[in-house]
Amino acid sequence: MRAEHALAGAATVTLRRYMELCDVPAAGYSRQELEGLFTRDAVWQGVGSWNAERFDQVTTPPRIADMLESYLSPGSHFTVNMHMLGRGVVDVRDGGVEGCWPMARLSAYVAGGSDITLTRLRVRFEIEDDRVLISRYEPRRLWAKALDPEHVTALAVWWERAA
Repeated sequence: MRAEHALAGAATVTLRRYMELCDVPAAGYSRQELEGLFTRDAVWQGVGSWNAERFDQVTTPPRIADMLESYLSPGSHFTVNMHMLGRGVVDVRDGGVEGCWPMARLSAYVAGGSDITLTRLRVRFEIEDDRVLISRYEPRRLWAKALDPEHVTALAVWWERAA
């Protein structure tokens, strides 16, 4: 039981670090670290009608990082992008870890506009090279609401200080 608890905790740490690396601005961003959070055969796939239309299935850490960087690179898409991960339900089985987490994301866009998005994450982790890494990442957008850009910036600053 103790080993299962440790695996569940390690999976959550991996997912939280992934979220931090996807924040904009991201303190200490490293492409190598981002790629290192995924298994060699990882799959990142948006599910549900909204995400499936915008995100194709992406495989392997380099391709996943390429896709993410198209949104994260300075000035390319977001001026602010903050991820707030909720309490997840984690299950250790079959030599890996599976979990489901609610996530809120605050975003302000280079092109203008801001929003808050609620997403359900289903994530599968596997042990590779003695690390608990993401093997399958599936976000499903549940709800979104436009916000005043000033509110997004204020909430993002508050979240960063509270975290």
